[in-house]
Amino acid sequence: MPKGSSGANGAEEARGVGHLNDAQIATISPLNRWRIKDFTDTGFSQRNEPDTRDGLDNIIDSHPELKWSQGELYRGVTLDDATLSNLQVGDEIDQRGVSSWSSELGIADEFARERLGEHGGNPVVFRDTTRGQRNAMSIMGMSEHSGEFEVMYSSRSNFRITNITNRDGVTYIDVREVR
Repeated sequence: MPKGSSGANGAEEARGVGHLNDAQIATISPLNRWRIKDFTDTGFSQRNEPDTRDGLDNIIDSHPELKWSQGELYRGVTLDDATLSNLQVGDEIDQRGVSSWSSELGIADEFARERLGEHGGNPVVFRDTTRGQRNAMSIMGMSEHSGEFEVMYSSRSNFRITNITNRDGVTYIDVREVR
C-alpha cells in the first residue's frame, strides 16, 4: 500500500503516494508534530516569524529520509496585476517563507480560485516540476487540513520559472527548485 494511504479505494491510494505513513510520522517528535499542525492552522505572517520559520526549516533538515521526491507539487495563490505581469520565464522567485503546497493540482487550483473571491487579484497555480528529492516534506498526516494532501516547502528554497501558461482564467507557472 502506498505511503500515507488508507487503502479505502484505488483512487485514494494513488493520491497518497509520497505521503508519510504512521511509522514515518512517529519518527518526528511530538513537539515538532505540534509545530507542523500549528503551521497549518495559522496565518502566513504568523507562521513566518523567524523562530517559527527556522523551527519548521529545521524539522525538514533533520529528516532527510522524509523529504518529498514523488512527483509534481502545486501551490495556489493570487497575485496582483503588477506582480504577475513582471514574472518571466527564467526569473528566480522566493516564496518568502515556509510555504504550503499540495500533491493535487485540483486542490491548488480550487485554492487559487477561492482566494480570488476573498482577496482579489489573479488566480495563479505554481507547478513544481523538480525531479528527485526536494527541500520539502509531506505533512498530510500532521496537518490541520489532511484532505489538502499538503507538503511543506522550506523557506530556504527558491524556484526558477520554466513556463507560464493561461487556461480557463488561471495562470499556471511551472517552476523548478534551485538552492
